[in-house]
Amino acid sequence: NRYLTVKLTEENIISTYTGYRPLVSPRRPGRATAKVSRTHAVLQSPSGLVTIVGGKLTTYRRMAQDTVDVLNRRDGSPVVHPTQSLPLQGSAGWPFVQRELEKKGSALGLSHQTIAHLGKSYGAESLAILDLISGDPSLAQLLIDDLPYIRAEVVYATCYEMAVTPYDVLARRTSITLEDRQRGLGVVDEVAALMAKELQWTPEQQKSLVDAFCRAMDRQIAAEKIEV
Repeated sequence: NRYLTVKLTEENIISTYTGYRPLVSPRRPGRATAKVSRTHAVLQSPSGLVTIVGGKLTTYRRMAQDTVDVLNRRDGSPVVHPTQSLPLQGSAGWPFVQRELEKKGSALGLSHQTIAHLGKSYGAESLAILDLISGDPSLAQLLIDDLPYIRAEVVYATCYEMAVTPYDVLARRTSITLEDRQRGLGVVDEVAALMAKELQWTPEQQKSLVDAFCRAMDRQIAAEKIEV
């Protein structure tokens, strides 16, 4: 495996990512967590409260289905699973859209890397991003030189994905805070300016939200002990 022969140092690490895994508490105390089931469970208390515990992000749809099934059976409602065959947003018509994306993206001057990034991130919804660029060609510009994210994604996140702060865009709608060594601090002003135009922020609101993002990243950098 060629990846195992790569000589890496701390200088090659851009960021780290960790998360908590919620496990259902075992009935036998002292049991090793490695042996605890990773599945979820739906519980109903005598008061009627329904609680779902355990699980993981990748099984979110099944977790929701099992929870609603319990409620439907309790209330005597039909048990149906419409989301089982519901296409994910951006997946409908993808083969056709992919060809359109490559054709229109190239005509708008987007690089192959950016076109591939849009397709992977947004699927069929990427055509809406191209429409934004058609109306304002400056939105085709990269936010960060060595990453594929473009200015149009900021506007799209604001108008179509309910992003309301720079942190929403840089950390939640994109992975810029993980992929950029500067954690998005170099582009937060530009991102905020694009959002301000769509959300009608006052200069004071814009500055306050930029400052809030900078404080959040300062805390993250301090926690990781990374110099930027």
